[in-house]
Amino acid sequence: MSKSPRVHAIIVAESEIAFLKLGNSSIVKTAVARAQAAKCAPEVSLWVAPAALEAWRHTPAALLPQCPVAVEGTLAEVALRTSADLVLIHDAQRPLTLSASYDRVVESLKDDVVAARPAHVVVDTLKIVDDNMRITGTLNRDTVQSLTSPEGYVASAITLHQPNDGWSLSVAENARREFVRGDQESLKVREPADVLLVESFLAWQTIS
Repeated sequence: MSKSPRVHAIIVAESEIAFLKLGNSSIVKTAVARAQAAKCAPEVSLWVAPAALEAWRHTPAALLPQCPVAVEGTLAEVALRTSADLVLIHDAQRPLTLSASYDRVVESLKDDVVAARPAHVVVDTLKIVDDNMRITGTLNRDTVQSLTSPEGYVASAITLHQPNDGWSLSVAENARREFVRGDQESLKVREPADVLLVESFLAWQTIS
């Protein structure tokens, strides 16, 4: 693209976990603030999935982000309604994702690349187990990547087909997708107990 593209970042709240307190803020409010701080200057909105609606309705206003909110339609339908050139999809439960990650994804969406997302190497030893939890082998870490977000899409390439390969949205068949460098800080809050860990990372980012 010859001129700066218009970017719309949709922060996705899929469960009540997204509305838990995080320090003096909340998980979702922190995630929105990180997106708003990106140099690509995205318009930022929040999409609340059906499973998270009750939590959203009962969250104090002080813990909710200041941005437009969509509570109707699927994520794909919300993404297709945007007038932006590029659409970014970010999991609210990854609140510490660096703003630079948004910029790297946007920068990669050029030429014939219509979708991109951050990924990073796996540092843990991964074992393959059977149905009885017996170890049957060791996965070669050089052949896998850990996917994070935000995912980026050229808006005109998004389709309503159901994604089935780890991406939030589908794009035209045979369209080119690629990975960009991700950040270890983009860890996911999967349960309430994870909040303490994320708060420690948040404190570390603040003093770094």
